[in-house]
Amino acid sequence: MQKYLLLFMLLGQFVFSQQHLIISPNGDVIPLKKGDNAVQIMNKYNRTTFNTSGTCTNQFTFGYPMDIYPPTINHVMAHKDVLGQWFVAKASGTIDTIFWWGGTGNSAKDSLVLLRVHESHIGPTYGPGIRPGPFPPPCQSWGYWQTTNDADNGIAAFIDDLSPGEDTTWFSTIRDPEDKLPDTRPPFGLELFGSGGFPIVHRPGLNKADLEGTGVPPEVQINDVFFISFRINSINQHVINNPDLSTWTGFYAWDGGIVNTSDENYPSRNWKFYEHDSGPSNCAGDKKENVKRGWVARGNFTYDDTLAVAAVNIWYSMTVTTNVPPLIKIVEDGEPNTTFSTGPLTVTYEIWDCD
Repeated sequence: MQKYLLLFMLLGQFVFSQQHLIISPNGDVIPLKKGDNAVQIMNKYNRTTFNTSGTCTNQFTFGYPMDIYPPTINHVMAHKDVLGQWFVAKASGTIDTIFWWGGTGNSAKDSLVLLRVHESHIGPTYGPGIRPGPFPPPCQSWGYWQTTNDADNGIAAFIDDLSPGEDTTWFSTIRDPEDKLPDTRPPFGLELFGSGGFPIVHRPGLNKADLEGTGVPPEVQINDVFFISFRINSINQHVINNPDLSTWTGFYAWDGGIVNTSDENYPSRNWKFYEHDSGPSNCAGDKKENVKRGWVARGNFTYDDTLAVAAVNIWYSMTVTTNVPPLIKIVEDGEPNTTFSTGPLTVTYEIWDCD
């Protein structure tokens, strides 16, 4: 059985007066002689002195857990809004449990949210901000369906909200003052889980949905892109365009700041469906007044910058059938500060890997 390995120092190789050293996780200093292979020595050291923290299994967690992506924003949903976020499967297997961190406020009817998982059309190769690609980065209005089933503004977040026989035309809402952009497409396709919305009570703090317990946990293949959404359970009637804070339901989110286009969290993966125009209080890169009803590719909550990212604290556990990448976590004071020095620097991470 493979062991679950916790490394506190990633092959920290340093130079002192031309002496090459390896610093072990226990603080031991291992001198390297000319011709020594640092990786081989470290592997040998691993087998003899490292303490393992458990046994590897086929259960792994992915997404945006709070210990890696600390929440800073109470991201709020109003009447008939839907929260959505896309993910890329890092392994093949089944999604057993979905977790999220509830924020302050809960205006949902009976405190329920309706959970669904779809195949995602948006992701690393298509969507706002993807390069090469025609669409500007978030914040961007995207689109909706029309339906007589919605007694508020007559729009739908999902195609199966329409009645049989209703027009299934997708209405693109991308902001295009120069008329140079193509129409958008729906952000997702086939439903993988939810049957129109799996009801679950939404509470402040940790929430989880047991998908495996339903008997039909969704299956994904490595590199599949999928979309997790939560609809606010709401009465089907018209309300004012901008409900006050007492009528909102909160989800905590990570405010990732400004990154570059090669960052895996660019562009922002957080989406919302707004029943009303001008829904967001801040939508990176655009004015509130320009954001229209329907699905919206959100951005950062603080910066009006298209390179700023954010993500809702949604994560999930899987029973995997393929190899998974290591988990790399920054530790306090582990990354060097800005310096004019040209000498060696110490970089410290925590790395978990079952291989």
